[in-house]
Amino acid sequence: MKTLRWILISFLLVGSLSAQVFQPAKVLSQGKFRVGINPLLMEESFAFYIHGGVGLGSRMDLGFKLGFGEGDAYFGADIDYGILIQQFSLTLGGGLHHCGVMGIDVTIKAGYDIPSSGVEIHGGFDFDINFHEGNSTSPLWFLLGLEWRVRSMIAVVLDVEIGVTEEAPNIFGGGINLYF
Repeated sequence: MKTLRWILISFLLVGSLSAQVFQPAKVLSQGKFRVGINPLLMEESFAFYIHGGVGLGSRMDLGFKLGFGEGDAYFGADIDYGILIQQFSLTLGGGLHHCGVMGIDVTIKAGYDIPSSGVEIHGGFDFDINFHEGNSTSPLWFLLGLEWRVRSMIAVVLDVEIGVTEEAPNIFGGGINLYF
C-alpha cells in the first residue's frame, strides 16, 4: 500500500496542474462543504480556479466555480445528482457557466473508491453548449481523474480532460480540495 501511495504522489507531482470538473464522482452528503484551489493548463494557456460545493441532501450537491486566466473570467454553477453512491459511484450533473459567452454544462462521471487507500479514480464525459452570437459550439471532453484523501479533510486531485471535439482543448490540472 505504501508503494501505491508513493506512485500516486509521484504522478501528482509530475502532473501537478484540475480540469473543469475538480471533484470526485461521489456527491457531498447533506450539510457537508468542499472548497478547492486548482491551477490548470489548457494546451497553451494557464488558468486558476477556486470552487466550492455544498451537499443538499437527496443525493444532490450544488457547486460553484470562479476561474481566472489569460482570457475572460469563468463563472459557473452546477447541480450533481448521485445515481449510485457506494464504492462504485455514478453521477449526472448539469449547470450554467459564463466565460465570454453563456453556456450549459452536462457531466456524467463514474468513480471507484479503492478500498483502504483513500483514493477515488473517476472518469466520464463533460459536454458544453456555448452560445455565441448567431451560432453555438459543443465541446466534448473525456475525463479521467483521481482524488486522494491524504487526511479526512484534505484531498489532492488530478484531472485530465481530453478534447473529443475540435472545440475542446486538452486540459490538465491538479490541486487541493478541503472538506468541512
